Amino acid sequence: MEQGESVLIAGGTGLIGDRLCQILTQNGYRIMLLSRKKHKNGNIPVYEWNVEQGTIDENAILRADYIINLAGAGIAEKRWSAERKKHIIESRTQSAALLFDTCKRLNHFPKAYLSASAIGYYGDRGNDILDEEDEAGKGFLSESCTAWENAAQIFSNENIRTVVYRIGIVLSTQGGALVETIKPMRFGLCSYFGNGRQYFSWVHIDDICNMILRGLEDEDMTGTFNAVAPNPSSNKEFTKTLRKCYPKFTILAPVPTFMMRLIMGEMADIVLTSSIVSSAKIEQQGFVFQYPELEMAFKDVLFREV
Repeated sequence: MEQGESVLIAGGTGLIGDRLCQILTQNGYRIMLLSRKKHKNGNIPVYEWNVEQGTIDENAILRADYIINLAGAGIAEKRWSAERKKHIIESRTQSAALLFDTCKRLNHFPKAYLSASAIGYYGDRGNDILDEEDEAGKGFLSESCTAWENAAQIFSNENIRTVVYRIGIVLSTQGGALVETIKPMRFGLCSYFGNGRQYFSWVHIDDICNMILRGLEDEDMTGTFNAVAPNPSSNKEFTKTLRKCYPKFTILAPVPTFMMRLIMGEMADIVLTSSIVSSAKIEQQGFVFQYPELEMAFKDVLFREV
């Protein structure tokens, strides 16, 4: 890395983006953010863009040595109506298209383009062990992730080094799935979903951010990588381990599948599908996990000072 290279992050105010800004800054990068509204974010410059309107401050592109695209509507924020599904997909594909089209028009491409995707790509695969060569599964999660990854491919087609991360369940108390899981634990209830046998492939917030850092710095790193820890867990074991680490007593109880479907509709796929996702490829790239085991990951995120 050259001293003070600049990284433009789309979606940089979300769960991963917030921690990523800290880690990249600590490693000497100059961070810039894209946002729908121009505002101050400490010492980090914020440039305005609007994906739906197709507008962007061109200075952000011209000043970027690297682009990281984490932008996309929250997959679990609202029930999946046809309109919501369309918005989820377009928020991902149109953001990539806007970044690419602006780079091409300005004739200024980054040294590398890094994009989020998700392990939802694989769909519900039971106890199969899945690597990056496996095909996409079925259902909306797979459909949206496939569209997401295809959108990133336009940079690769222009011979720009492109890295796509299929991200698992991110462990952090600053947002995401773990926060929702912890909420009922404050009232003494710790729940797993359905029979709890479905596998969760997870990753500690610092490990995913360090994978992205590795993607910036390792010029041999290209293509798709599963961004998951080496030890996936069944939902029931995931919940039991969380309960063991949680500082207050809780009762372990299942939430039946029919109730999850009643409450969440098709969106219940997020917690009811099973995927054992392999981390072998990124480990072969030389990445070393700080938090390979679930218990140590829970203990860190539950008790770390923010």
